[in-house]
Amino acid sequence: MTTTEEYQKRGKAAKRKGNKFEYDMMRYFLSKEFDADRVPGSGASTHKKGDLKLRAGFWHFNFDCKRYKRLSIFRWWDKHKADVEKTFIPGIISKEDYSDILVSIKLEDFADICRDLQELKEVRDARV
Repeated sequence: MTTTEEYQKRGKAAKRKGNKFEYDMMRYFLSKEFDADRVPGSGASTHKKGDLKLRAGFWHFNFDCKRYKRLSIFRWWDKHKADVEKTFIPGIISKEDYSDILVSIKLEDFADICRDLQELKEVRDARV
């Protein structure tokens, strides 16, 4: 039988694991010279949404960072999208144990980003 103390230990370990993943993702984007910030106290209140804010050019993303043994991405997606879609491009950064790190955004948002990158490339190529 599992005691309350054992549940509390598991919860603290899971929280540390999640905090470390958020911090690692922020450091990764900073190392790529993007403007990235962790959301302090994310998930602790109704007004702090997402775990990581990322600004790339004129794109502003708000990511939930998930590090789990088994992913439930669509359940997380529906909740996160409802929380931030009006002000940010919603996304989820996720990792299952022993697997790659994945970034999930809506197809339409990805197509918009690709279109903007293509336009920037065309402007650059026209200058050369």
